[in-house]
Amino acid sequence: MTKDEALEIWAPQESVWSRFCSPVLFSFMESRQAQAPEDGPKEWHVPLLAGTAVLIDAPGPEGVAIGLSLAKRGYRPIPLYNACPFATTASAEWVPSVVEVSSIMAALFNGAETLNSCNLPASAPPAFLLDANRATARPGPVLHEYLDNRSFVSKLDVPPPSFLQERGIGSIVVVHDRQKPQPDLLFILLEWQREGVRIFFQSPGEPWEPQPVALKRPWAIIAMYHRLAMRTGFRRNHLGGFGMLVQPGTGSSA
Repeated sequence: MTKDEALEIWAPQESVWSRFCSPVLFSFMESRQAQAPEDGPKEWHVPLLAGTAVLIDAPGPEGVAIGLSLAKRGYRPIPLYNACPFATTASAEWVPSVVEVSSIMAALFNGAETLNSCNLPASAPPAFLLDANRATARPGPVLHEYLDNRSFVSKLDVPPPSFLQERGIGSIVVVHDRQKPQPDLLFILLEWQREGVRIFFQSPGEPWEPQPVALKRPWAIIAMYHRLAMRTGFRRNHLGGFGMLVQPGTGSSA
């Protein structure tokens, strides 16, 4: 299987949700990928509910595993991963990355055949996939340059509330094991909630009993801090994904 074939399986043209699938990890794929760890539930009895989408915020390849489990129930997993998995220097020397996403890339590649076998209809509701480690990892002390591929998700990466509602989606179930969402996701959920989309939280692998939540907007100064951090604390490359080489001890991009 080629990377283009894998992308076509994860983002088929007939699905209206495919436009939100991030191509970043697919662009780095090779014809053979290392076997990804099989994390997450193999079978999760999640009902296919009318008017409901799912957003999975899970660490590493666990999110892909959960997404494939939901695909067997009728949801279409849509990868939102936008961090580059690796980089090489001008001398072709491999450099370490802050966030380990190569296993996510391998899980997407190796899971393409499983997803294809689900024969999902074009009308299948979405299950968006995020890496819970996208912004929480921190570079440790290093002696050589590294790839700063920490990332965030913005409202430009997901459907606006009107797009969801026009397609009959009135509820979003957020699958994660945190007490509250990370700031980037919180801003998105607040916008959806403000426009009438109901938000529910569900722990991964637990019996399916999503709990409704009424999210509260953070204080203005806190919101301003997080928005500034997202503008200045992350590094996009010329391809649009997150990931730039940084020189040790300087914090400057190479």
